[in-house]
Amino acid sequence: DETKPPHDDRSQLANVCFVLCRPQGPGNIGSIARVMNNFGITDLRIVTPEPGALEPPFNELLDDGSDRAVHSVEVRAIAPLANEATVMSVHASDLLKNAMRCETAK
Repeated sequence: DETKPPHDDRSQLANVCFVLCRPQGPGNIGSIARVMNNFGITDLRIVTPEPGALEPPFNELLDDGSDRAVHSVEVRAIAPLANEATVMSVHASDLLKNAMRCETAK
């Protein structure tokens, strides 16, 4: 039917949300933001990144040989992401900047 408007895939993705739970690598976070941006998805939520995804000094681990973080969940939930996330996001840095940051996925 020629009276129908053209099909727009972006409008079908308007309700899509990406939730990254405890992401470990800043490159992965940035790459996901870039893909989201390519498809017009803007709702990114980041739940308590692991230390390796954060800027110093928030990337520190305990000195006991474990992989446990020095900083609490509350601190890591709002700590700045490592610069590599922004670099890998290419043109989606605003998406990273506007991402909802959470302590839990609830």
